[in-house]
Amino acid sequence: MNSTYFLGNRWVLPMVTQTCVLVASFIICDQALASASNVLVSLKSPNVKGKLKTLESKEMHGCFFADDEYDCLWTQEEWNGVLNVVIGLASDPHPRVRESVVHYLYVSTDARIVEPLGLMLMDPDLGVRRAAVRSFVTIWLGDHGAHIVRRIERLLEDEWPSVRSGAAGTLITNGTRQSLEKLKTAYRRETDQGTSAIMAEAITQLERRQ
Repeated sequence: MNSTYFLGNRWVLPMVTQTCVLVASFIICDQALASASNVLVSLKSPNVKGKLKTLESKEMHGCFFADDEYDCLWTQEEWNGVLNVVIGLASDPHPRVRESVVHYLYVSTDARIVEPLGLMLMDPDLGVRRAAVRSFVTIWLGDHGAHIVRRIERLLEDEWPSVRSGAAGTLITNGTRQSLEKLKTAYRRETDQGTSAIMAEAITQLERRQ
């Protein structure tokens, strides 16, 4: 097994297939330095398990989410390259890949993520719809996102309570006068207690803004 070990007062690096460099007393190998390239290869692969493993990896989470315990080694150019591929995976044929992708898209400030997330509101998979609608809680759509707000309003009639409640919560941020009327109609026929409570709060918040 290849390993690095300490002998006397120096580090000894055996002959290995990967190159290692000493930076600030830490051994960093080319596998880590090339990690963005490895991530791209995995995400572009048709292997679903490989893509999911990469999307759930500490490296992806550390480079996309604010994590003080993880020092992302990607350059801005590499990060943008990974984001480009992640955006493309919004239309991946496997629902678990699409659901995982949602969590990376909504933390990006790139304007291109809005339309893919908007399309995922109509996804046939419950997990994808639920993740997508909840993502818009933190995304302000403004006047240019009226078509997406209409899709969110339609999710007030979704068959799953978790999607309906997600739509109601999102309309607190992005709802309009029309949304208020849609919420009132949905609230009157809602049978799930938790979802009904979120709808009531959304109605109260939107009424205050009118």
